[in-house]
Amino acid sequence: MIVMSSYKSTPHGDKLPTPVVIGVAIFAVLSMTAAVSAQTAEGYVVKTTGTARYADSPEPTGYASLAAGGELLMFGRVGGVVDFDWVSFGATSISLGGVVHVQIHRGQKLIPYVRAGYAHTTGDRLGNGPDVSVGVSYWPWRRVGFRAEFYDRVQHSEFTYHGSSVVYTELYRLARFGVAFR
Repeated sequence: MIVMSSYKSTPHGDKLPTPVVIGVAIFAVLSMTAAVSAQTAEGYVVKTTGTARYADSPEPTGYASLAAGGELLMFGRVGGVVDFDWVSFGATSISLGGVVHVQIHRGQKLIPYVRAGYAHTTGDRLGNGPDVSVGVSYWPWRRVGFRAEFYDRVQHSEFTYHGSSVVYTELYRLARFGVAFR
């Protein structure tokens, strides 16, 4: 004789009512799909201009580059960012970090953000260092917008000069302007 019960046994011998088990399973599935649907991606292409200087020198030099990157955001607010930068003097850099968007409501067109990460530069100048930026994205259209930010990086670099290794610190103070998409 088969007896149907509304209770399920747990590994510890306790019994849970079947509706509780089903309710927890439904909640878990809905939570996972909500988390996935709450992820948004934003990309950007920006022109960078500003100054770079050695830490021990008061004389800044000009800096220009083209950068592209992307952000993966949870609930449109907090996430990770990757940024590729092609510099005018032949170097390239990649930056990985986190970003926080200050978005009060979903329809907000002007969204400020703060970003912090760590950059690695290759090419003519090999170096590493932390970076931070503050900026704003303006979304006049649903999928395309504009982006402006102030970007700051301290980089410890090394290169070979006449057979000897030279280590120095560079300070970057940059402004970036461009197009954003999502």
